[in-house]
Amino acid sequence: MSILVHGRWCMLAALGAIAGEGLTGVPWQDAGQYINDNGPVYLGLKLPFDTTTVTFIEILLVGGAELYRNTELDPVKRCYPGGVFDPVNLAARDDEKTFRLKESEIKHGRLAMVAVFGFFAQALSTGEGVFGSLNKFTEGFLTK
Repeated sequence: MSILVHGRWCMLAALGAIAGEGLTGVPWQDAGQYINDNGPVYLGLKLPFDTTTVTFIEILLVGGAELYRNTELDPVKRCYPGGVFDPVNLAARDDEKTFRLKESEIKHGRLAMVAVFGFFAQALSTGEGVFGSLNKFTEGFLTK
C-alpha cells in the first residue's frame, strides 16, 4: 500500500515540478523563495489570498480526502476506492483491464519516484531546476 501512496505523491510532484517551471520559468526548488519575495503571484496573476491560507485550504482538502479514504477497512478498497475517485468508471469495466490499470499505476509511480529523486539530486548538485538541468545536459551533445 505504501508504494502506491508514495507513487501517487511522486507522480503529482513530478507533474508539479515540470508544469510549474514550464509555465512560470521559476525552478521548483526556488518557488518558495519567489513567493516570499514577490507575494502570491501565479502565471503573472496576483492571487487573492496569502500562502498561509493556501496551506490551510490544502490541508483541509487533502486531509479530507485521506480521512475519507482511511475510513475504509478493506485494504483493497482503501488503495483503489472507486466511486467519486473513479469518475469515468475506468476500473469497473472488466477485471483484466482493472488489473492492467493497477499494474500501470504502480509502474508509473515507481518511475515518478526515480524522477523526483533525480530532480532533488539535480537541484542539490547543479542548483538548476528541471529544465535548467536538461538544457545543461543537452548542451554537451549540441556543442560536439
